[in-house]
Amino acid sequence: MLNRFWVLRLLIGLMCIGFAYMLGRNLVLRIPRKRGTGPASWTLRTLIAAVAVSWRVGIDWLSLLVYGASAVSFSLGIYRARKPPKPPEDLSRLLFPSDEPSSRQLPYDEDNRRDA
Repeated sequence: MLNRFWVLRLLIGLMCIGFAYMLGRNLVLRIPRKRGTGPASWTLRTLIAAVAVSWRVGIDWLSLLVYGASAVSFSLGIYRARKPPKPPEDLSRLLFPSDEPSSRQLPYDEDNRRDA
């Protein structure tokens, strides 16, 4: 392999991995998009970057590593897009308790504190 192209192939491989993640994410999410951000464009970007990694050298260990990492990244994009988001934390009751004594429960109240 040509040593002068290692850095370039590595950067294109990292781009391929990122493109594969976005492809998996866009296949699951069905939201209105701008032009050029749909699944077809991410597929094209991923394929062009995957071919560019092994263009003049052929399939070697770096190409196989990029292809495997792209497959894992694609799967991770699908998984994270299907996973339901966490509900937002509501700390307003803890930070701003009401004046009623029954609703005010702090983590270390006088009654709940343990003496060591």
